[in-house]
Amino acid sequence: MKPMIKFLLTACIVTALSPGCTTTTHLHLDETLATLIQEGKWFEVQRTFEAQQENLDTYTRDVTEAMLLHYYNRPEQAIPALNKALDTYKDRMDGELYAWLTRILAEDKAAIGQYREASEIANSYLMGMAATTPETSRTFILMKEQYDALSKAEKINIQKPPQAIILPLKVDRANQGVSLKTTGTINGNEEEFIIDTGAGVNLIDVNLAQKYNMAVLVDSIPLVGTGLEYGDLVIADTLSLGEIILWNIPFITYNFVSEDPEIQAYLSRNYRCVLGLPFWTQLEEIQINFTENTITIPNQPTESPLENPNLHLTDRKVMNVEIYTREEALSLHFDSGAGSGSFLIYDYYQKHKNSIELRSTPETLYIGGVGGIKRVKSYKSYAFPFRLGNTHAYLPEIDIFTSPDNLLMEEEDGSFGVDMFMAFPEIIINFRAMFATGVLLVVTPE
Repeated sequence: MKPMIKFLLTACIVTALSPGCTTTTHLHLDETLATLIQEGKWFEVQRTFEAQQENLDTYTRDVTEAMLLHYYNRPEQAIPALNKALDTYKDRMDGELYAWLTRILAEDKAAIGQYREASEIANSYLMGMAATTPETSRTFILMKEQYDALSKAEKINIQKPPQAIILPLKVDRANQGVSLKTTGTINGNEEEFIIDTGAGVNLIDVNLAQKYNMAVLVDSIPLVGTGLEYGDLVIADTLSLGEIILWNIPFITYNFVSEDPEIQAYLSRNYRCVLGLPFWTQLEEIQINFTENTITIPNQPTESPLENPNLHLTDRKVMNVEIYTREEALSLHFDSGAGSGSFLIYDYYQKHKNSIELRSTPETLYIGGVGGIKRVKSYKSYAFPFRLGNTHAYLPEIDIFTSPDNLLMEEEDGSFGVDMFMAFPEIIINFRAMFATGVLLVVTPE
């Protein structure tokens, strides 16, 4: 019997994962906040900061606030706050914290299209920090190379009409899972696009990039998913979704190959062109309706119904979402590309081992994505109620890893996959206010 392979299309550029910028270190901050920051627990950092900020020293308050602005996707506000922290407190920071703040400053410059300035920040760091580690040097060298190449291309532009745009949603079901897709054009060619909030970059099949005459800016960019792969940084001159037109959109090429003909057919059909998180954040908000099979881009983003954001960026340039179960809050990788379903990782299993083993079935999963296929031991657990925002939902089953390999998930408790998205008739994702919430059907009596 052929094993079930789950595809987890997580992909991010290696620079975002360099241990030279994210390893734990004594940050010379308030001890509680320092521990949470080191662990990447940004939901808890925000709550702790809001509760204690009046009692924090100026250094701790300024550094923490600057980092929160970055991780909650406020690049325009984060840039001056990070500059202030770096200029004012450089002598109080150790080398790793200084590198960390410098890296996210360059990323925020790039996020608003200032690639030349981002490249200069990376180059200035390399020229001035003689004591840097090899890992940190490699990070900044790769950043400088990529930002320098992007600065020489035309700037990303977007044309949106004043009214709301409604795009078609295709829920493509196959043996290996479910893909969420929409249609549009790339360089004038009609194409289907996977909607993947779990990918930190836009991805395109290497043969498709050549067919569509996409210019190569940088070759051999390292990508991490379930393993390590290399792809080229290429540019799409134009990309359109309905009446929305974008120019100069960067993609990374990839080449999925499998010896299994069934899997290869699935890959060839489903993983042609992937629009990752950087693409969707430019649209500010998307509303995915599984009842009407539509994706709406509203003319005005929805006001948040939540007291605090429940989405934040990570160092992999993807997002985590906070959900609530009956027992606890969980921080999950927010991944509309995880078509084979949601899962919880080994740390969750260790915490709830006794109850899981009583009501679950052991199994072996094969997780496939950028970098190949990995074998993971797990339990299939039944009945998983949860809350997203203010809305409750329910999964009939969820996979829980019993192997320590957490697939690069150092900060998360697991993955919020397509089945969690589809547990709601509609889901709103707002990248400006950084919240996600489910929408239930409202039945109007006749």
